Amino acid sequence: MTRDDLIALTPDVLAALSNRGLVKRATKEVDAGERPMLTEDADGAVCAAYPDGVTVTLPGAAASRPGSAPARRPACAGTCSPSC
Repeated sequence: MTRDDLIALTPDVLAALSNRGLVKRATKEVDAGERPMLTEDADGAVCAAYPDGVTVTLPGAAASRPGSAPARRPACAGTCSPSC
């Protein structure tokens, strides 16, 4: 499934949501091959598991629309799985 909401996150948008230095550092890490393992569950949530044990879950696109409530999810425990 293509996530247009995630594709729209350009470096400039990410810098506006965080800061330019963080985006530059993340870009250098990706360019150096430090990439997370990505998984997607049935409702479109994307989970990124980084080599250092950090995990990030982005809810499905439906949960990011105004007026919709995100599904409750358990915290990822070290690695991502469909239950994340």
